[in-house]
Amino acid sequence: MAPEASILPGMSTAPAPGGSRRTQTPRDSDPSELRPVLHTTHPLSTPTVLLGLTVSLVLFGCGGGPPTFEAVVAGEVELSEADRRAVLELLSGSDLGAADLALAGPDDHRPAPWVRIEDGRVRGLALAGVHEARALLALEGIEELDLDGAVPELRLRGLPRLRRLHLVSRDDSLRALRLDDLPALQELSVDGGDLETGLDLGPLPALESLVLTRCGLTRAPTFEAPALRELSLGGNHIADLSDLAAFPELRSLSLSSNGLTTLPALPPVETLERLSLMDNPLAPESRLDPAAVPRLQYLDLRRTGLTGPLPGLTRLADLELELDPEITARRELEETLARLRESYGVGSGELVEGLGSTRGRIDGRKGDCTWKTGTLSRAEVRCEVLIAQLRGTSGARLGQTDLAMPFQGGGRPRVKATLIVERGAVAVYLKTAFDLIETARLVNEVDDATAEAARRPGDRFDGYRRVVARPGSPAEVQGEPSLVGSQVVIWLEALEGDAESLRLTVEPL
Repeated sequence: MAPEASILPGMSTAPAPGGSRRTQTPRDSDPSELRPVLHTTHPLSTPTVLLGLTVSLVLFGCGGGPPTFEAVVAGEVELSEADRRAVLELLSGSDLGAADLALAGPDDHRPAPWVRIEDGRVRGLALAGVHEARALLALEGIEELDLDGAVPELRLRGLPRLRRLHLVSRDDSLRALRLDDLPALQELSVDGGDLETGLDLGPLPALESLVLTRCGLTRAPTFEAPALRELSLGGNHIADLSDLAAFPELRSLSLSSNGLTTLPALPPVETLERLSLMDNPLAPESRLDPAAVPRLQYLDLRRTGLTGPLPGLTRLADLELELDPEITARRELEETLARLRESYGVGSGELVEGLGSTRGRIDGRKGDCTWKTGTLSRAEVRCEVLIAQLRGTSGARLGQTDLAMPFQGGGRPRVKATLIVERGAVAVYLKTAFDLIETARLVNEVDDATAEAARRPGDRFDGYRRVVARPGSPAEVQGEPSLVGSQVVIWLEALEGDAESLRLTVEPL
């Protein structure tokens, strides 16, 4: 029994019939938006192969063009009379003729319009310019349908094999979409229309992917779809999401381009893993209750104006945040700078611009230093020096190097110096110079203007790092020895009169 049907819209430039398929990108939408993906295959049967060979021999054997529906009309390709009449009626209600409708094989990849025929039945159909489609429901064996048209209403029911339905409404003329008794439908996509009061979806037990783009909706659809995993509602005016609780397997939700300034309340959607809010002018105080989305793994906030996660979502440790590239670059730059500032600014000792008077003297110096320079490896120094007495500020000589090329093979040596003193207080000075902005810019590959905008006082320095050793409290400092003439030295300063019994060890970093 053929159920009633009215005129219906469709989709343009349909993908190839057969083989793996991706959901077609709706018009006027961002290709980076979350999109449902389904895979369907069409098994090749022996009659199908023989039919393909027959079409090829009949239409290509004598130098003819690509096979079209004219071959069906002429009786050269087998098709049931009911399906033949239905397709001819559909063509009469569109901008197409039989010569425009290509015959597609199970593995063909061609743009619309096309029809796929297997076992004498229409299995796939893609039409454009549709304005009348009353005969559609006579195609009881159809599996995939892509239609592009300017029609006000679609009533579709009782097609037991239909797995994929794509509709494009020209001039947003679609005002009513009513679907029922489609037990095999897995993928439904509608682009365009005004369905706020005209959307009626009956139970769709196999539906996994639903895309309703620019359909004039203000609330999420409500119907029975226990297998629905992916829901895309881009380009609408969604303000009510309360009916999402009806989809117990929902994994992916897109609310892109809905004009949202705040987020509608989400019911608990414990299975939700991906959420897109891109292209919505969200206010900074927008909130999302993490208890409603405990398994959320991906949040798309591109072109929302937000520069970080929504309040409360920081507790979701595995959340991947998608932001505008320039915002992401600034965030990564700030994270790098925070690590550098902690490393350079919170290190032991204080940063000072220079030494005071260097009129001092070291007495009773003994110990060994090894100094490597002019090699292909980084210049190194290792020392253990004992000093009996220190007066004022003086340099502890660590070695002598070639003035012409003192640090060949790796630049200035970076070392760690440790000082122990038995009497008095002694400051140790090591050269240190850095520009944290320049370092971070190289690490993050951002432009100079972005990097300089993040600069703070203290991000650039050229001087000494200074630490103080006292009895029972050794000092440890990192930096570079000074080069005075051909002498490599570390500067020491006695702070409270003479200091006695110093042990200085130096090792490379």
